[in-house]
Amino acid sequence: MRLAFPLLVAILIVGCGSNKTDPTPAVNNPDGQPQPKQSVPPPASAENPEYMAWAFFPVGTSITVEFGPGPGSDTKQTLVEKTAEGLVLDESITVRGPASFAGPSGKRTVPKVKPASVQTPEFEPGVKPSKVSAEGSETVTIDGKKYLCTWYEIPGVGNLSRRVWFSKDIPGGIANNVMQAQVDAVGTKRRSAHFKTTKIEIGTGK
Repeated sequence: MRLAFPLLVAILIVGCGSNKTDPTPAVNNPDGQPQPKQSVPPPASAENPEYMAWAFFPVGTSITVEFGPGPGSDTKQTLVEKTAEGLVLDESITVRGPASFAGPSGKRTVPKVKPASVQTPEFEPGVKPSKVSAEGSETVTIDGKKYLCTWYEIPGVGNLSRRVWFSKDIPGGIANNVMQAQVDAVGTKRRSAHFKTTKIEIGTGK
C-alpha cells in the first residue's frame, strides 16, 4: 500500500500537467499521419470604385480637373493601359499663373480590386459616403455637354463641409468636389476650394 499514494500523484501529473494541448481535433491522412493545420485565409478583396469609374472607357480617354480658386492648377489624367490586374493612368499637372509651368507628372496604377483591410477614403466614385448631411441630383455641364449627377454633402470638422457630384458617365466618376466653410450663424457657406472637371476627351482605344 506504500506505493498507492505516489502512483496516484504520478497519474495526476501525467493527466493534468500540460495546459498547452491544442483542443482542435487532429484530422488524419489516409496513411494515419495528422494533416498540417489549415492557414488562416487572407482578407477578402473588394471591388475598387476608382477602377470601375474608368474601366468602361477606352484607352486614350482623358479628363482635365481644375483646382482653385486663385491661380490654381490643372491636372490631366489619361487612361493609357488596361491589364487583367487593373489600369494605368498618366497624370500631369500644369500650375497656372502669370507664367504657367509644368508640375509633377507620372504614371499611377489603379488596381482592379483592393484588399478589404485598406482604409476607405472620405469618398469614392459612385459610392454613397458613410456620413451625409444632405443629398440630391443636379445636371452639371462640362465642356458643353450635360451630365446628370448625384451629389452628397459631407460634414467636416468645425465649420467645414464638402459637396461632391458623382456621375458614372464621367471618366473617373467625379464631376465636381467643392470644399465649403460656413461663415455666419444662418448657415451661409463660402466656397474655399474646388476640384472641378472642365474637359473630357473620349479615347479611341479598347
